[in-house]
Amino acid sequence: MQSNKTRVLIQMLKSKLLLLEIIAILYILLVPYAYHFDLGPGPNSLVAMLWDVRFDIPEVYFIFIRPLWYYTSYNIIRTLFLIVTYIFLIGKIRTMYYIMSGIITDLLVLLISIPAMYILNSQGENLLPILIPIPTLFLFDLVLAFIMFKMNSNPPELEFDL
Repeated sequence: MQSNKTRVLIQMLKSKLLLLEIIAILYILLVPYAYHFDLGPGPNSLVAMLWDVRFDIPEVYFIFIRPLWYYTSYNIIRTLFLIVTYIFLIGKIRTMYYIMSGIITDLLVLLISIPAMYILNSQGENLLPILIPIPTLFLFDLVLAFIMFKMNSNPPELEFDL
């Protein structure tokens, strides 16, 4: 039987982990992760999962929701990182593996973009968008790893009944 103090501690840890996961979801959806470099006549843009900012001359404008399907190959990678973040928060992987997954996620954006420069359609435009990564995800996972380290020496190993 668990004591009342242990139950309160477990409940407090669960609420902190839930808050961190909500912050992770919002961060991955809203913070820009790449600069879309258009080799053709189209505008360059700053890209997040739910929005992008187009830099047309003479105007700048926001586009919402469209990046979800236009940058699908890149967004799948970021969604997988969100799953890795959840696994890290419940204590199933080590901090170093989590940090490495953030680095790999940012590098995969670049590794997909390099061959995309050479894949053209019949009009001579790129089939896949060319993105230059901004290491926001790497910075996020360093901060999250530091927060988890401060909360407890290792991520808590708790069994969750979700």
